[in-house]
Amino acid sequence: MVRHLDRFVRLLDCDTEKKLQRQVSGCALAIGFECWTYTVSLAHSTGAPYFLSEEPRSGISDHLLLLCRNDDPVMAHCREHTTPLVWTPEAAAHDPQEKTCRLFAEATSFGLQAAIGVPVHGLGCRWGVVILATYHPLKRRDVVNRLPQVQLLATYLHEAGHRYAARMSRVEQVHLTVREIECLRWTSLGKTGWEIGRLLGITERTVVFHLENASHKLGVFSRHHAVARATALGLLPESDSLTTGELPRYNRPLAPG
Repeated sequence: MVRHLDRFVRLLDCDTEKKLQRQVSGCALAIGFECWTYTVSLAHSTGAPYFLSEEPRSGISDHLLLLCRNDDPVMAHCREHTTPLVWTPEAAAHDPQEKTCRLFAEATSFGLQAAIGVPVHGLGCRWGVVILATYHPLKRRDVVNRLPQVQLLATYLHEAGHRYAARMSRVEQVHLTVREIECLRWTSLGKTGWEIGRLLGITERTVVFHLENASHKLGVFSRHHAVARATALGLLPESDSLTTGELPRYNRPLAPG
């Protein structure tokens, strides 16, 4: 524990986000987790939550960002409690918070085997959470044994990370076009660029153009991360507002835009 504490204390000396990312990744690996995210919502801001994760971001990080939506059971727990959430496949069937388990379990498609979510509060933030995850199978008792280190890491990460979150004093509103929102929403439902083009009556190249524009506006580099960020910002419509997704048959050339 003393060895880990020395690592955690060094988080407070990080003077850039990049340095903090690298230091947190080292701390997480030292206690058995490859993936992590830190997300907080500022008390004075109505914009996007502040989000920091391992670099480069993995598919799990994008999924964990989705768990940080305000209407999510994970965040409902974190807003009201300080106790951690522990998830492993072996215990999921017996967890009373079944809905929360299903949300974590969705990340198994990326190879997730265990996760711990630690709520963080204070320091000018309405709510926050540090989530650590691993690709390696762990027994629940092994995950629980790591809880003291994870809780301590979350405390130091919040102390160091809230300074960067506080710099988001003015968050510009992201404005997506109707077409960009449509392309992102169909992407979130698993449609390929070609399928989206057929659904919207535009070319696949135009779909790529809209997705790249949306990614640029959202400050991300992949369409799947764009979906995660747009969802977290509440920019995507509910799935029942779309059609069933049956691909139409076009006997005419697809429109260019």
